[in-house]
Amino acid sequence: SGVMRDGLKHAEQFEIVISVTTKDTISFRIFPHYKGAYINLDKVKNSAQLMRKIVQLNDTTFLFWGADDSGDVFTGYTFTLESGFPDKAIEIVLSSIRNSDQFVGELRAAIDGSSAQ
Repeated sequence: SGVMRDGLKHAEQFEIVISVTTKDTISFRIFPHYKGAYINLDKVKNSAQLMRKIVQLNDTTFLFWGADDSGDVFTGYTFTLESGFPDKAIEIVLSSIRNSDQFVGELRAAIDGSSAQ
C-alpha cells in the first residue's frame, strides 16, 4: 500500500492498495480521500447522483470505479497473471492514478454539493 499526495487539486490524497489474489490476479484499489475522509456512499450529500456519475465514469475512464463492502468509493484496475507478470502495464496504471483527481472534482456535486474549481 502507499499514498499519493503530490499534484492533486480535488482529492487530498489517494490511498493505493495493491494485492495479489488467490486467483492469480493483481488488484489495484485507489481510495480518494476528500476533506479528511473516504468518499462513502452512505455519507455523501446525494448517493444516487454519485453512483450515477461513477457508472458514467466507467464508460469513459481507463481505471474503473466502484465501492467496497463498507461503501467507500475507489478507482481501480485488475490484471490476470496467466501470461506472466505485466510490469509495463503496472507502470501505466501507476502513472494513471493522478489523472483520477479530475474525476474526484466531477464527483464533488454529489459528495458535498460544491463544484469543481
